[in-house]
Amino acid sequence: MERRARDRPKELTLDWHRGQNEALSKLLAGSAGFGLPAGLLDAAASFDRLYDLVRAARGNLAGTLNTGLSQADTRELLETRNIATAVRLVRQGLVNQNKLPPLAA
Repeated sequence: MERRARDRPKELTLDWHRGQNEALSKLLAGSAGFGLPAGLLDAAASFDRLYDLVRAARGNLAGTLNTGLSQADTRELLETRNIATAVRLVRQGLVNQNKLPPLAA
């Protein structure tokens, strides 16, 4: 059974997606009799895991997403529509994590 939380957006529930997507609803109904391979989560557990990640990110966005950036820079990266800004921030995050050498001056 899907976990419920008072502050959980309906868009992060399997029930909501079933109601919004007839193809998904049919797929889930048709696959109900089959077992999942070892190590795979069912759809409800996957939504629970996604919700847990969203909750963790609320308090530590940069750490949860492992961007290598500050909270403010991570927020800017997620909100920007400017490709140059996005590239600059991604590059800076990689440099900060020692995964990319800094550009020569």
